[in-house]
Amino acid sequence: MDHPTNTGNETRPVPTIHLDAAEMAILLLLGRRPATLADLAHSTWLDPSQLYLVLGRLVHRWLAEQSGAHYGLTRSGMLLSSKIRAVVDAMGEGQGSDDEKRARRGESPPGPTRDTLERVEDLLKEAYWNPAHLSGASSAVIPVGETGNTRIDQELGDLSAMAMTMEKFIDFFESHSLEGVPQEALDSLGDLLHAELTCDISLNFLHGWSQYRRIIEEAQWVHGVSSFATPDIAEVIGKRVLGGVRVVLIITPDLADTILKEPYLEMARDLWRYRNLKFRVSRIPVRIGLTVTDKALSFGLFTRSGQTYDAVYDLVSRSPESLLWGERLFAYYREHSDPLPGYMIKSALSSFLRGDIQEK
Repeated sequence: MDHPTNTGNETRPVPTIHLDAAEMAILLLLGRRPATLADLAHSTWLDPSQLYLVLGRLVHRWLAEQSGAHYGLTRSGMLLSSKIRAVVDAMGEGQGSDDEKRARRGESPPGPTRDTLERVEDLLKEAYWNPAHLSGASSAVIPVGETGNTRIDQELGDLSAMAMTMEKFIDFFESHSLEGVPQEALDSLGDLLHAELTCDISLNFLHGWSQYRRIIEEAQWVHGVSSFATPDIAEVIGKRVLGGVRVVLIITPDLADTILKEPYLEMARDLWRYRNLKFRVSRIPVRIGLTVTDKALSFGLFTRSGQTYDAVYDLVSRSPESLLWGERLFAYYREHSDPLPGYMIKSALSSFLRGDIQEK
């Protein structure tokens, strides 16, 4: 059963960590390469019947998947495997030179010892059941000093946060495209542990929209990344711009062309006079929806195909670590964007040159 933790504003449930030594052993091995049941039995202390049960649990939880006789990890499973590997390496149980030689020969090196992984399991349980260790930030889930080794404590904290975040949101991550999320942001998904998944359909639509409106209306500044717009969103952001709130929006080239047409053109023309509103146009594909303010984060993804933005589901959070996560993600897209005026000049020049070439 989940137990509550205080995130600063309200009491929310923290998911139980379902991660035992056997599961960690399999996640580590499959993190190297897909393997058969026989391969895994050769490299672990588990017999085939035990392996079958462990693999079944991992597949059921969307951490592993089966293709023919081979098992491999999902994207979420790979992220969790890398966190386990970091803890094991910090404990001095990482891959040695003999293991590297086996890997080059195509052999599966033996994983960490059973004792090591059971120690990791015990530390994760200890951190979970001690409320003082669940303050919210991934680096604070297991505070420095718990094991007497700063690096181990840090890696355990990251693993704990990632494991609980995956337990809470894995259906969201695995049913959507993560193509637009850079590796650094993926590696720190544990910072979203205290987010809530909102659903904007049927009876929940008005609640979801009112929640997003509240995020914008209470903000002192707004940073956004988006591939689409609606008149309602444009209106609520426009009012905040008129109120002096600093707004920076990173949009796609298609959306830049859209806001230069009705029903957005008149509003855009009025707002562009305000120096506190800045538009930037992304040079890379935008496969996320992001709004981060001084008080809240709203984060959405495209569907698994990567073709359509899913406007139904969003992760919303007010925890300090989630806001920092959102700001780092925004900074990534800002680095790969140009100011709208510069984009318009380049676009006009490109169109002119294409027309000139066609005439010639």
